[in-house]
Amino acid sequence: MLTFYNENSTIMSNGQSGGEKKADGQHQDVMIKKTLQLGEFNRRKSNENLIFFAGTDKARVITEILEERGWSRTRDHSITNFTMKWCLANQVDWTQFQEGKQLINNIPGQLAFSDKINLWYTIKDYLHNRRNSDGNHIQTFLPMTFVLDDESEVVEFLRSYKKHNRTWICKPRYSYAGRGIFVISVNSDLNAIFKFQIGNGNRIQYQPRLPGYLMQEYISRPLLIKGRKFDIRVHWLVAWTKPLLVFYNHNASAVRLSLNLYREFDFDRATHLTNLSVQENHYRYAFSQEATGMTMSQLK
Repeated sequence: MLTFYNENSTIMSNGQSGGEKKADGQHQDVMIKKTLQLGEFNRRKSNENLIFFAGTDKARVITEILEERGWSRTRDHSITNFTMKWCLANQVDWTQFQEGKQLINNIPGQLAFSDKINLWYTIKDYLHNRRNSDGNHIQTFLPMTFVLDDESEVVEFLRSYKKHNRTWICKPRYSYAGRGIFVISVNSDLNAIFKFQIGNGNRIQYQPRLPGYLMQEYISRPLLIKGRKFDIRVHWLVAWTKPLLVFYNHNASAVRLSLNLYREFDFDRATHLTNLSVQENHYRYAFSQEATGMTMSQLK
């Protein structure tokens, strides 16, 4: 059962009935106990020498906040006696992590979903294991997707690309903030994506110029707000995993809108991507900045 709290600490959970009510009450007791433990953790830490490591290009804000509160920053990424570590996934040694005493901005095994190619394979494997019971196929809720490092998938993509007049979106597996993402159509120049060469037996070989990319069929009729593409940025705090306890802040959540009105065959990145880093570098951003965001109250 998933339980989560909003910023006013109101308990919300999926419904249960009958004989499950007793178990639900016991579960809530555990939640209260865990919340008290979290408060005790904070009080205990307030009397200790608080050390944190911040080693990413997004660490400026967290560094300012912690240093204002008397925390000491270290630049030694191999440190083990830290209170908080704000770092990249490859800078975490989970064998040294002290649960309940330390905080890390990463999740064990997160590359299964934070890496776009791994996420694709994870979903495929999940559906394959369930297919014999409900018959689901991955294309029932996800667009066609091809990994460009796999030669057989490249061949399948090119076959579909030539056969159908579709729009495609190409994404790097690790990147963030919209970096490296672009949209193509049947009229695009594929030489920017593939290197074509003649191999043995006059067989055409396709070598991706963009290793670590995947190609995905574009959703041509997306849900829009005021004619623009959007996403919802929600901040969650997973306080405990056993049992699962999640906090979220509704008022701090926001809706991000694309700068341009949506047109499928307009390949301006500010039409298809909602990332602030994409929007703010567009020449129209200074005049249309207010159109790229909404509060959750405005969304209602």
